[in-house]
Amino acid sequence: MHTRLLTCAALLLGYTFFTACSPSAPAETQLLPGNAQLVLSIDPGFATQKLSKAGMPLDSLLNKMFQRDSAKPGEKAFLQKIRTESGINWAAKWHWAVSQQTQDSIPLTQYNVVGSLKDAVQFERLLQSDSLLGKKIQAEKGFKYVYTDKYSILAWTDQYLLTTAWDYSVKPYYDTVQGRFIIPVKKDLRKQLLAYTGTLFTQKQSASMASQKGFAAMFKEPAEGYLYSNSSQYTQLLSSMPLPLPKLEELLADNYTTATLQFETGKILATVTTHTNPLLSSVFKKHAGPVVALDQIKLPKGYTIRGFYSASFDPQLLPSLLKELEVDQLAESFLEKQGLTTNALAQAFKGQLQVIMADSTGSNKTKIFFALPTADTAKTRALLLPLVEKGFLVNNNGKWQSGALLKSLSLHINQNKDVLVLGTDSSWNQQYLNGQCEAVLPADIQKAFTGKSTAGWINLNGRLINNTPDSSEWKGRDQIQSLFKDIRIYSENYADKKVTGHWEITLWDQQTTSLAKITSLLTDLALNKRQDWRTAALEEQSLRYPLQLSQKKLPHGWLCPKRSSGSGVIA
Repeated sequence: MHTRLLTCAALLLGYTFFTACSPSAPAETQLLPGNAQLVLSIDPGFATQKLSKAGMPLDSLLNKMFQRDSAKPGEKAFLQKIRTESGINWAAKWHWAVSQQTQDSIPLTQYNVVGSLKDAVQFERLLQSDSLLGKKIQAEKGFKYVYTDKYSILAWTDQYLLTTAWDYSVKPYYDTVQGRFIIPVKKDLRKQLLAYTGTLFTQKQSASMASQKGFAAMFKEPAEGYLYSNSSQYTQLLSSMPLPLPKLEELLADNYTTATLQFETGKILATVTTHTNPLLSSVFKKHAGPVVALDQIKLPKGYTIRGFYSASFDPQLLPSLLKELEVDQLAESFLEKQGLTTNALAQAFKGQLQVIMADSTGSNKTKIFFALPTADTAKTRALLLPLVEKGFLVNNNGKWQSGALLKSLSLHINQNKDVLVLGTDSSWNQQYLNGQCEAVLPADIQKAFTGKSTAGWINLNGRLINNTPDSSEWKGRDQIQSLFKDIRIYSENYADKKVTGHWEITLWDQQTTSLAKITSLLTDLALNKRQDWRTAALEEQSLRYPLQLSQKKLPHGWLCPKRSSGSGVIA
């Protein structure tokens, strides 16, 4: 008896400990549909804290937004009211979800936004005073709502705010009697939209995003932004395929990806992790291991590297996937007609890819170069011969040359016994094949990417930015160039049923939080664009209403004219 009691006590204690330590999704995500393909979550409260610590409170941002633009002083007061007197809890997380729905046999894309309220009465007061909205507040069991149009609704309770919008397209058809195309009138879906909104407010947690595997776990780490995607939601598309592939559905089911976004001092970090199901895990585990060959990132003398991408993989991964999908025989039959086999594909190359961007001295054009190391020259040639028949390549005495199409794109292809190269500079190709190129990666980049499965680097202060004119169409080039130094992207090798990737954007200023820098930049760019819009509107109106402008009288609503809804007919 004592043993049983001790066992029960231990189990109870273990259960209590487990539930106390296990992560839970934010409560408001129970309003999101569980079949969402994509969910983006942001934490404005956490971001605001970082901005305040960096000496950039929201009040100073508002002041900056309007210091060069006083055309509409009421806008600043309205934004301030939204922030402080709307009843919205801006310190809590906000979530944006995309999913697919079918209503009345109409396939549509659904967008949901969920946030929190701290004062529902104050929020309703804002809605009623907002002349831009001007909608009547209605009540349903458990929530209140307003229609923003025939395909979107804004609903709320005392705690939460939920927006649902449906988007679908109608297909024009040709009316032979009238002799013209007809655009069908979209159905009014407000009744169905209201009913669906009610299900979101009353659905069980098990039917919501809060119950999705891995969704809650990503919130354990404090971050400004979170991203979640589940491949299971795409398996429903497989049923419409002409050739059913049951194993493909199993291969796609229950794989999910999570990502966190963080603005640190001097850099922006994003960590992306893809978790795989047992079937896909067994395939990836078998073929994990290759790492990038950074010593193959080489340039001729006089060239400056601007960026590169390097990837490594086991070539046998393709035959393994085909076999798992039970379509290997079908693939072999198709390839056999081309004179190929899956083994030939897997054995032709070493499983390394190098993409390099660079420019040469005196040139203002970035050049691109691809290199694929070969494992079997004969098998590589066999793969390329069908391209000769189709005219993409020319075999000139055993040497590959570009066909007419590749030449028109300024692409040159060459090969020796070790590597196949394709690039926009034929001289670069030849020097690479002749061993006349040198390794050029900066030491810190070489060290950071050693042992990775994939790696990429872009020098944002190079030609990729310099080639962009700082014209009225693209103001802000100099600001971006002085802010960002480079982008680094890399992924670890497959391990523990997951693949982890990293994005790192480095700033020149290593002393200031990147969020403050980015926010300041975006505010400046937004102000520039806003002034451009107003200048363009004034120029347009000076042509349309020269007399009124000369008398400083403009037609009502000239700055933001409403679009005509149209008759639904294309003549």
